[in-house]
Amino acid sequence: MGSTASRTRRGTGTVRSLAIAALVFCGATVAAGQVNLVANGEFEDPVVIDYSIMPTLPHWESSEDAFEIWEEAFLGSPALGSDGQATGQHMEMDVNDFPVLSQTVTVPLLENPQATFRFDAWLRSAGNSQCRVTGSESGVLLALTPIQCNGFSWTENLFSFEVQSGEQLSIDFVQGTNSGASGAHVDQVELWVEAAAPFIVEIDLVEGGAQLSWFGETDLYYRIDTAPEWNGPWTPQVQLFAGSGVLLYSPFYPIDTHHRFFRVRRGTASMLP
Repeated sequence: MGSTASRTRRGTGTVRSLAIAALVFCGATVAAGQVNLVANGEFEDPVVIDYSIMPTLPHWESSEDAFEIWEEAFLGSPALGSDGQATGQHMEMDVNDFPVLSQTVTVPLLENPQATFRFDAWLRSAGNSQCRVTGSESGVLLALTPIQCNGFSWTENLFSFEVQSGEQLSIDFVQGTNSGASGAHVDQVELWVEAAAPFIVEIDLVEGGAQLSWFGETDLYYRIDTAPEWNGPWTPQVQLFAGSGVLLYSPFYPIDTHHRFFRVRRGTASMLP
């Protein structure tokens, strides 16, 4: 690599330096502001015709190794969600059995602990389908709760609770044993949190290497990752920096084929393996 004069580059969030070192700064693993942690919560992947029973579903788990996905309006199911938009596809809970259908998500560093959990539900006939949310640190956030359905259109189910940065949340849909083959249908499953804002990282580029610095917030920790390319693979560096309300400085890193891209992660100690 060629040499470069000493300079400072500032970035908020994720920025790639224009210097020859081609550096990356990363203030958070997700964008700041409201973030939906649920993946495939509208059950659009994979695409089905009418309906399909499948052994796996992206981002979801089933205690019975089976999922039943319906196309909108199939067998009289509603074509519009509670937001008035076309639903596309949705999930019937019973799969002709009594499974627990789950997704586990990781809470990012938060601006505040308030979380909003919501989904739409519809039911062909009487049943006792339920939902719950459990945190690895917070414990039971939403105890087994009957899913509200009106039998005609999608009904919004809305809940609010507090969560902790870095913990794992288990979202469970539990099929009641007296629901037969007509368990609740769910769609538009979302769990919203307010992620913390990115922070500013400064980088000094000197002959053959680089040093990073940033303001270390009290009670938070920071770890530097390096990679040979902008898309990884990322290697966590050994040192874990503890924030104490002062500027923190990284070691001097030689810029070579193994350390061409850098990022700084912020969170609790357990969030930064």
